[in-house]
Amino acid sequence: MITLCRTVTNAHVLDSSLMRLQIVQKLNKWLYAFVFFDNSQGIIREEFIGFAECSSTTARHSHMVFFKISEKRVLRGQGYDGAANKSGKYRGVQARVKQVVPDAEYTHCRAHNLNLSIIHACKEPLVRNVMDTIQMIAFAFDYSAKRLTAFNEALNQDELAKAQMDNRRKLKTLCETRWASRADALFTVKTSFTTVFTALETLADGGDSKARSYHCSISKFDFIITLITTEHVLSGLINLSALFT
Repeated sequence: MITLCRTVTNAHVLDSSLMRLQIVQKLNKWLYAFVFFDNSQGIIREEFIGFAECSSTTARHSHMVFFKISEKRVLRGQGYDGAANKSGKYRGVQARVKQVVPDAEYTHCRAHNLNLSIIHACKEPLVRNVMDTIQMIAFAFDYSAKRLTAFNEALNQDELAKAQMDNRRKLKTLCETRWASRADALFTVKTSFTTVFTALETLADGGDSKARSYHCSISKFDFIITLITTEHVLSGLINLSALFT
């Protein structure tokens, strides 16, 4: 991937959409890993096997690619996300694999299940509002030198927040895919709340209309209590998520 980016950069290609397309094409592969019991150590191990090129995402093609790198005789289980081409009861990859290896029971990926549960839970209007506001504030500070300077100046005046942020100098944006990892971003906002509040207040006094809007949003009681509650719930799921990955 680093080589690809260097190639595109060296070619002086300024169109980011072209770079994004090439990266997606490189990543259009199926990742394979095997979980097995290691008799020599008496533990369950997971080994990354590699990536397999997939010219098509259909179940028929995917299961053919699957059997090219797997050993049918030792296969005892299979796990994917809930996409129809993988989990389909009659024509999905899991069904086609079971036709060849009946003992290969299918299990919906636990990490994916947990992620879906968090996504549905975060559709609660108050939670969704907090998530959206934090993302916009993080982007506002991240992409403006003036706002980031105001944030760092306020942070320098708050020793407690500086210590709790563990030497970070800006807010962390929310991950778009791994929702459990959003706990870290929410924790950063919670611990530096007074810093964010002060920086936005300073910017608003200087005529920054967006900062004024954000300052008003985070001043509300429902925002504060939802931030604290959501961060507390998600932080408890980090270790659980790690068990499934």
